[in-house]
Amino acid sequence: MNALVHKGPSTDNFLKVALGLLMAVYLCNFFTPLRLTNDTVRYLRLVEIKLGSWDLNDLDPDFLPHGYVWFLYGLSKIGLLNPFAIALLQWFFLLGSIVFFRKIFCSQLHFSWMLVLLMLNWNTIKFTLTPLSEMLYLFLSTGALYYFHLAMQRRKASLFIPAIIFAGLGIYTRTAGMSLGLALILTPLINQGKSIREWIGRNKLLTGCIAAMGLGLMSFQLMQHGVQKYIDDYSSPFVHHPLLMVGINIWTHTQEIGELFINIPFGKAKTLLPASLLIAIYTATGLAFVVLFIKALFSKMLEIPPVVRVYSVIYFVMLYCWPMFEVRLWYPLFPFMLLVILLWAGQMTQNKAFRLVWNAWLVSYVIAGIFSLGYYSWLSFDRKAMAERHDAGIWKKEYRSHFFKTGNAAAPDQHAIYILDKYDPMHKAAPGR
Repeated sequence: MNALVHKGPSTDNFLKVALGLLMAVYLCNFFTPLRLTNDTVRYLRLVEIKLGSWDLNDLDPDFLPHGYVWFLYGLSKIGLLNPFAIALLQWFFLLGSIVFFRKIFCSQLHFSWMLVLLMLNWNTIKFTLTPLSEMLYLFLSTGALYYFHLAMQRRKASLFIPAIIFAGLGIYTRTAGMSLGLALILTPLINQGKSIREWIGRNKLLTGCIAAMGLGLMSFQLMQHGVQKYIDDYSSPFVHHPLLMVGINIWTHTQEIGELFINIPFGKAKTLLPASLLIAIYTATGLAFVVLFIKALFSKMLEIPPVVRVYSVIYFVMLYCWPMFEVRLWYPLFPFMLLVILLWAGQMTQNKAFRLVWNAWLVSYVIAGIFSLGYYSWLSFDRKAMAERHDAGIWKKEYRSHFFKTGNAAAPDQHAIYILDKYDPMHKAAPGR
């Protein structure tokens, strides 16, 4: 804990060196082969459909939000849809998000520590290197929150325009972006409720028109392809066993938060300890950090913009109700959680018990992060290890075909082989090999 509150030349120099080393490691990993996941293949299938390479009738319809698809499509049209360009641009999205964070929390301490811990998290390097929408959505959501916060601070209506643009693009990129839209609507209602009610009373006709337009846009959105699928996925598990599903959701999503802050994927940890013990450890850790985050978020000692508080609460509620389980869903909120908890922990310097536990967590988190960076770097430069270990080895046959021209006929996903061969030519096996 002392390291977090001590400010001086030695600490500043340490943080600069640490950030420089982390940036160098990330840059080296930009030379990774194309990293496949189920959603990566889905995104690139949609790109191929837009390019006209594949017939939509030959594929199952997909309901992913298309914001990230258009990003990949744009790269394809200019000849830059390859692992290096994707990683580099997603790194810029991360840097842009960090700039927005710094502007939102301009007067706060511990920002450099947050950056070090954020870059040491295994999710950060994963979503920088892997063609997934996390970094794009993080950039759009932080941009929307920054411009909205600035508009509220300066009482300047024109600044709401970029906030709305960023939020709209965020919603088009991730379903979770709906929490962003709700936050921009509810924050002024909560903070300026009396003034807004008075304005509505003076402008009833205009208010009615705005409400009608809002309902029309909502109806249009509900009719779009895939929206009903999301609604069904959201509601169907609760129909038959609602209380059981609520309990499972709370337990599992809390465990996912534990996975973020322990900084070791649960699947990897299962090779070291029994699953029952890990479930207890991850759940207890997740619960501890949820409590810390809630205490910090509503602490009167911290200067947290109202829109960040509202967005965080809505995002939390939405994900705790979501009956699908994956750690990546929490990542767009993770930097907020990390910084807010660091700020609150900085107020606890006199609590020796807390300081002891905090320092133990900090050391274990950093060690796990260094190991994760080493592991990702190993896979980036060792094709055999990449084929065998990436994504728990589920793309083993596809990578063997791509890297070594073996196992093609046995590979279950010919689309994945096509994607690897087309968009990762640098790592493709030479003809005749």
